[in-house]
Amino acid sequence: MAVCAFFLSTFSFGATPDSAVKAVLLFHLAQFVHWPASAEADVFQIGILGPDPFGAALDEAVKDEKIEGHAIVVKRSNNAADLRDCRIVYVSPVGPESLPQIQATLKGRGILLVGEDENFLRGGGMIIFTRTQNRKIRLEIDLDNVRSETLKVSAELLRVCTVKGGHK
Repeated sequence: MAVCAFFLSTFSFGATPDSAVKAVLLFHLAQFVHWPASAEADVFQIGILGPDPFGAALDEAVKDEKIEGHAIVVKRSNNAADLRDCRIVYVSPVGPESLPQIQATLKGRGILLVGEDENFLRGGGMIIFTRTQNRKIRLEIDLDNVRSETLKVSAELLRVCTVKGGHK
């Protein structure tokens, strides 16, 4: 229940810039997803594909943090192929590659694809940041897309997301 409280409080940081809130959310997503054993690595990489909307906020959010005992590294690129070793890839809405190209490059690697564009889930993305009418940031998740990469999402995360596809 503490996890849910954290997520709910994170979404409405009042005066905190959106980029900082989204950076913290992106980092915390990693704590609620289980990757297949084949995804084991020495470091936990979070990739940013295309223009980086987070700036230093993501680097600050992951500084001195660990996921499953692994140091976290943020990797930025304009080429999806450079991010094949990441566990999470945030796809910038104005990125250089189309979602079908990105999926073709990263398919089968057990990578959680996160974005913001409203068409992102329909195009195969897994989680998007959205806004409520009162301007709070929320998450939408497409379970079918997540499961297609053999990823598992915790029930705690599903409780604070709008869920599409699959069964709650």
